[in-house]
Amino acid sequence: MTKFTPDQIRSLQAKIDALAKKEGRSSMQTLTLFLLERATARLLADLFLHKNITFKGGYVGLRVYSSPRFTTDLDAVLSGEFNEQI
Repeated sequence: MTKFTPDQIRSLQAKIDALAKKEGRSSMQTLTLFLLERATARLLADLFLHKNITFKGGYVGLRVYSSPRFTTDLDAVLSGEFNEQI
């Protein structure tokens, strides 16, 4: 687990606030999208998951199709025959 100093936390919050203002979102929505993007990146960094996971739902609509509907979760399905590997 990464530990941040109070100064690092303030710096990150300032960057999130600035990005939120620029994009016309709340700071909480911007933070949520950041966390969802990081979760997606970590899932896709795993070679097995990279080949077998398909994202769907509101997050895909938001990021791929610029849907105005905001989402707070990440929906995905696994494909293939790999019960032992899960």
